[in-house]
Amino acid sequence: MLKHQIRRFANTSLGKIWSKRYRMFYGGIEIKLKEDCEDEPLIIYEKKRAYSTFWANIERFVYLGFSATFSRFLKNNIFYLCLLFVFIGVICLIINSNQYASFPGLLLVSIFLILFPTIIIFSKYSCYLNKSESILLVFIPLIFLNYLYFIKEGSPVGFEDVHQHVFEFTKLFDQSGKLLFLNAQQLSFNFVGLYVIFKFLANICNVNVIFLASLVPPIFNLISIIFVYVIANRLHSHKIGLASMLFFGWENQVLIFGQEMRTQTLGTLLIFSLFAFILISTKNKRKFPSEVIVLIILLFGIVTTSFVSIFYTFILLLSTLITQYIISKIYRSSKTRSIISWEIFSLFIVFFIFYLLYIGVSFSDTLSCILKLIYEMGQENTSISSSVSSNTGQTIYGIFVQKFTYFFWGVFLLSTLFYTSFAYTLKKAPNLIFTGAFGSLFVFCLLNGVIGLLSPGRVYVISFIFISIVTSFGLLESAKYIKQPSIKSLSTFFFYVTMTLFIIASVSKIPNYVVGNTEPLRSEEPIDLITYWDSDLPQHSLVSFISSYMNDDQITKSSMLIRRYEFMQVSNSKEFKKSQMGNNYSKNFIEPTGFWILHDSFHGRHYTNRDSLPPSYLLQDFNKIYHSQDYAIAYRES
Repeated sequence: MLKHQIRRFANTSLGKIWSKRYRMFYGGIEIKLKEDCEDEPLIIYEKKRAYSTFWANIERFVYLGFSATFSRFLKNNIFYLCLLFVFIGVICLIINSNQYASFPGLLLVSIFLILFPTIIIFSKYSCYLNKSESILLVFIPLIFLNYLYFIKEGSPVGFEDVHQHVFEFTKLFDQSGKLLFLNAQQLSFNFVGLYVIFKFLANICNVNVIFLASLVPPIFNLISIIFVYVIANRLHSHKIGLASMLFFGWENQVLIFGQEMRTQTLGTLLIFSLFAFILISTKNKRKFPSEVIVLIILLFGIVTTSFVSIFYTFILLLSTLITQYIISKIYRSSKTRSIISWEIFSLFIVFFIFYLLYIGVSFSDTLSCILKLIYEMGQENTSISSSVSSNTGQTIYGIFVQKFTYFFWGVFLLSTLFYTSFAYTLKKAPNLIFTGAFGSLFVFCLLNGVIGLLSPGRVYVISFIFISIVTSFGLLESAKYIKQPSIKSLSTFFFYVTMTLFIIASVSKIPNYVVGNTEPLRSEEPIDLITYWDSDLPQHSLVSFISSYMNDDQITKSSMLIRRYEFMQVSNSKEFKKSQMGNNYSKNFIEPTGFWILHDSFHGRHYTNRDSLPPSYLLQDFNKIYHSQDYAIAYRES
């Protein structure tokens, strides 16, 4: 009876698929279906076999059938299955961030769920996903990650630069929409490309700058991440492009600066698009006028956007030209045509000089103007609001992040040696140009950490494209040069471990008042008591009090690590006169006269860098007119 049931099932469509790889014995009878089983009848052969073979073959029959069904299921539904894991992980992350349900390990579970598609993408099952699907699976979690601060806080947060740019936007345009360069807080704020875009969007969408300051910058950052993929894919392959997207998009510094309203965010986007366009144009054997026009538009956009981006572009273009010259001398002739030339570089300099003339700088003052811009960048770096901590490093994030940072830099160093030798040996001109251009920017990043010209985080963000692509190449391509299967599998496993630990470390750097419970990844660390990424409702209440009860033209001194845009606006409208007192507390501290505003605590607790401000006991000699959980206003006559 069972023999006839098996025979009947074998003639079905599913049975025909299974039977192509299978022979089954029942007692002394072997049932065999030929490969072309649609045209041939079932043939039964007589053979002597032990009865116990039947159960072993039943197990094999079921296993092969399950494997075929599972393979077909994966082929048709693997993208939707991965998408389901991503959305479940994002929901868990939202629950943990908003503390709807907070328990140790929820953050870690959400990260693993989000990373599940990555395992599929870089495994043998990647053949079931096309390129657009794999890009979406990597890109979708980054969308939520870039809006994490906005979802949690509901207003623009970040370093004081963000609030300065919001305040600058409100001052730079008159009622008719005309630019008033004389109203700029300092010379570097006269690069108005970002403000013009925001003004256009505000008029078209009828929304205020506060909403745009939270909505638009993450879009710029996400487009920059896409250009990282374009550059890596153009230089190498699709998988290296995806890995570069993962490393760059999940990097904590990229996230912090990318979600902020700052001119560098738009400048970084334009720089990446410029280099991507350079790589794409190398495919053509001759220059087209349209290529030059696009290049001119991108260079002009960089000039009007941000002085620090102009500085980066200057290094990149100069390094590219020098690298091209070295390649032509070493290999006698470069195999790759580049659209960048000394004429284009000179045109970029001319654009910069003419823009300085446009904003009101004369030819005679051009050099002093450039020196003043560099000085302002240095002043920004030395201000307390531009760095997280004066003794920072990675110690403010805990021991796990600190140890992994050393491990990751070791991986990057080995990958850099492998990448450089690969490009030099195989005479890969585009790779050598990329190494020369962004490698020079990375070297400047290291030197900047010593000389302190710019904020280290700002330089690190734009040079991290070099780190991400080189590290991805080293982790993925090194396996191709390994012949032993066991060691090759170990190399793939090492890539998964490095990528997973990198993302876990990056998420661990986010303060717990933003991301939620971080245990067991880390306990409370100094990063959780840094105030920059909190909406700071007590300062909103402080601003309301100042606006309602304090008179105009008062002598005031504010001792706080960060002044938010509302405080800047009310101080400007009240026309407060600042007293002559250093913001930092030291032995030469002079107690102020008039009104003194002190940021005493953060949610009622002693916060990181609080010791750099005057102690609260000095308020005993003042008349307190306002006191909340975190802020105090006191008054003393001269």
